[in-house]
Amino acid sequence: MMVDTPDQEIIDLLNEYSPIVRRIARSACYSSATIDLNDLHQIGDIAVIQAVKSYDPTCGTTIKSFVSRVVRNEIFHEAARFLGVFTVDHRVTSLASNVNKLYASGKDDEEIVDILSKSNNRKLDVEHVRDLRITYERRQHTCVEEDDAMEDYVAEEGTIRDILSDVIRNDTDKIILEERIMGDVSAKELAFRFNVTQGRFYDMENDLKERIKKAIEGATE
Repeated sequence: MMVDTPDQEIIDLLNEYSPIVRRIARSACYSSATIDLNDLHQIGDIAVIQAVKSYDPTCGTTIKSFVSRVVRNEIFHEAARFLGVFTVDHRVTSLASNVNKLYASGKDDEEIVDILSKSNNRKLDVEHVRDLRITYERRQHTCVEEDDAMEDYVAEEGTIRDILSDVIRNDTDKIILEERIMGDVSAKELAFRFNVTQGRFYDMENDLKERIKKAIEGATE
């Protein structure tokens, strides 16, 4: 009788929840020029593993609903990071990439734990490293596909695009969002166009970012 290895168990779990991750990742994308869909998929995969491990049957919701909520929170917050709304010191995708490089060089999971724990000044464990390695390898070899046959238990919810639309109050907000936050137009150029000081423009930009942050936080509570 064949017994599943930890690696195979994780792969089976990710395959089971892959439709949810793909759907939520697509709903979070506002611009392919700034948000890497593969990165969002990988963030979602890690969230699946963490959610399944932390699920408590007494919480009053099904495991699929719980996992969907956790995945949505993580993916939407990562998408918001691309907008400059949230700032994070460490990205899961970067750590996963380092794990994969060390594994490809012949290091085993225990050796990788020791190396990365020292270099990152944080304590990792073998289980965490294995999860990162498997999700990275799987994502690198999995094509991003459009899947119209999504699971019924994933509720229709607002996308990042909907959230941004809701916080746009006027044409000025729209220009700041599209040309500054999502684009590469300088603050100096837009301040000149709006006939305001650069300091005043930064106040306008920060006000919009704060509204976006609150809207995304509200959508993922």
